[in-house]
Amino acid sequence: MHRMFVMLFSASILGGCASSGAGPQEIDCAALDQVIDAAADDFQSISGAKRITRYGEARAVKLHPYGECSIFVAAGEPALYLCGNKSAEQDKDRMELIAATQACLGNGWQRGELAGGGAVFIREGVQVTVGKTDPRASHDSSVGLTLQRR
Repeated sequence: MHRMFVMLFSASILGGCASSGAGPQEIDCAALDQVIDAAADDFQSISGAKRITRYGEARAVKLHPYGECSIFVAAGEPALYLCGNKSAEQDKDRMELIAATQACLGNGWQRGELAGGGAVFIREGVQVTVGKTDPRASHDSSVGLTLQRR
């Protein structure tokens, strides 16, 4: 159920993107740092209006480190901060986003590789995942990042 919630809202975020897929978007390191800090309170300090759905709660956000972002909360799960952007060259854009994210994060993060070419960065209390917004979908034309409290 939680995965379905994330997939549906990833699609709704990315469906509304104004990006034409002409190229990668830059990552905002300062905004990413603020989002990482806000993970401690499940992103409450940076969330806006809430909307209840059949899968849980969706929240508007005040910070967009990469593409369009939203917060999603399913019952009994930690909040997820999801950001995504349409991509014409998904593999290239994903690799650039991974490199840019790693540069923003700096030292002190443990990196792991994910199936499908994504990466996960972990440090005490926070996990940042970078890759396709839906790793199971071969047709997915978007890349993004997900943050959550650990």
